[in-house]
Amino acid sequence: MIRRPEIYASLDIEADGPTPLRNSMLSFGVALFDIEMTLLDVFYRTLHPLPDATEDASTMEWWRGQPEAWASATKDRIDPKTAIHGYHAWLDGWTAKAKVVETARPLKYDGAFMLAYEGAFGGRTPLGHSGICLRSIAMALSGGEFRDCGKSSLDPALRAGGIPHDHIALNDAVDQGVLGINLLRKARGLAPAASIRNACGWIPIGGAAPVGIPVPHPFR
Repeated sequence: MIRRPEIYASLDIEADGPTPLRNSMLSFGVALFDIEMTLLDVFYRTLHPLPDATEDASTMEWWRGQPEAWASATKDRIDPKTAIHGYHAWLDGWTAKAKVVETARPLKYDGAFMLAYEGAFGGRTPLGHSGICLRSIAMALSGGEFRDCGKSSLDPALRAGGIPHDHIALNDAVDQGVLGINLLRKARGLAPAASIRNACGWIPIGGAAPVGIPVPHPFR
């Protein structure tokens, strides 16, 4: 049996509250990486809010301080069913080629929203019910306590690439994907990758040019 390569789907979602389906997922971004820090592909959608959901007051107060991110999260919105079906069709193309593992920070939040929306609008969960929590990996590698493993405590070399963490879901998915790959590389005794190998020509939302080093796509 041929062992398919393992690749990592870094997920980030933005929402108008903390509770899936009671509050709405506004947007989600997914960035696919391999262990060599090759950015293979990206997926991004913005969603109409759920008709029966409510906005969380404290979350909306936070959004008022993020006008650029809010503009991105509410631009070109489509209905959730169309968004999830499109995401699943995109994922199916990748799961046919590789073992795709979801990663997030925090997995309990981003993964919970995605799981709820997949169940409500997609009827299936192509990546299953498990994934990798980046903060949990950082804790295991540090040997310390969970509360001491926030981003500010991590080695800056793990945050290569200069990707903005600006609460635009796709930008954040790439940024956290970089961190996730370097944490996984550290766990395997590999040196951190200093830059993204950009095989899909991705340009950050709000940016002017592709990031990282352009490389041929390993799956084409």
